[in-house]
Amino acid sequence: GQDQTPWASFLGSGDRLAAGDYAGISIGPYPPEGESASSVIDEGSSTQAAFSADGSMVFVPPGDGKTGLFDVDTGERIGRLRRWGGRWRSSLSPAGEWLATSPSWGWVWIWDTDTGRRRHEYAGHTRAVNSLSFSPDGARLVSSSDDYTAAVLDTATGEERLRLRGHTGAVTGAFFRRSSGDIVTSSRDGTL
Repeated sequence: GQDQTPWASFLGSGDRLAAGDYAGISIGPYPPEGESASSVIDEGSSTQAAFSADGSMVFVPPGDGKTGLFDVDTGERIGRLRRWGGRWRSSLSPAGEWLATSPSWGWVWIWDTDTGRRRHEYAGHTRAVNSLSFSPDGARLVSSSDDYTAAVLDTATGEERLRLRGHTGAVTGAFFRRSSGDIVTSSRDGTL
């Protein structure tokens, strides 16, 4: 069955909180003021979402409810991407101009959020992709995979710039440090 694990994420400067589960995505002030959320983006299942660095946009991957790129304040859809399907990992670049997605079979797609068109396709992983993360300037994307590696891609060209190897288990996460651009990876082998 579909993963229904609840999740939460701070938006922008941390004054808003987004939370999602089988009922959809709710966004409200943090700390909470009363019981109601200020906006609801999705009215169906949402096991994950990707937010822009400033918290103004959210990408909701395919599920039982709405899917696409939404304005967080209004809840209005501001973009659709073509060729949906499968289980997705996703990340929005800090300025919101690029969206990276990965369906369950290990490819990485980089989309232009203005046009809704796929710009680049990367097929360098041999197993499922577990995470996607943009560099602070949006120029690079790092993906982690069950193939025990992480790959650093150039977002403008889609080309692999660096392959990080050395883990003896699936790489479960790879993320850029916002202040410096350093990359940290985590693995099922118990190491960082």
